[in-house]
Amino acid sequence: MHIASLEKRRSVQRKASKSKKARRVLAKYSKRERNRAGKHQLEIARVVQSVCGSVGLEELEKQAMYTRSRIWNRRISRGDWRSITRILVGRLGEAGVKELDPYGSSSYCSRCGWENNRDLNGADVFVCGGCGLRINRQLNAAINLYMRMRFGYTEKWV
Repeated sequence: MHIASLEKRRSVQRKASKSKKARRVLAKYSKRERNRAGKHQLEIARVVQSVCGSVGLEELEKQAMYTRSRIWNRRISRGDWRSITRILVGRLGEAGVKELDPYGSSSYCSRCGWENNRDLNGADVFVCGGCGLRINRQLNAAINLYMRMRFGYTEKWV
């Protein structure tokens, strides 16, 4: 959402408790915001559907992701991952969408399966102690989730 529309909404929201007209304008802004978000979700689902035959998504819980940071909490609460999942299930069917357990996806090596027991918060690069692989942590997690989706849990890859 653009900063200008956020500022307009904020000013109308202050007046909405006193004025009936402001409540109508706020309802109009809310509907516009929902429509814009829905349009973006449909576009994301369309692109994912055109690229992928089957999709694996992390089964994330928002409540476990909240921290003391107000900005981070707002970003998480505004995100609507479940609706994208619902759209993808509708387009690809139940067999085309798998929800994957996110446990350990970024702490296991995608090449050899070595587990990094150290705290990885804030680290951008995953360094394997077993095979020496240096890889972006997010990319490593994506590879691990892909292998879970394709092959399930194995002894080599958790």
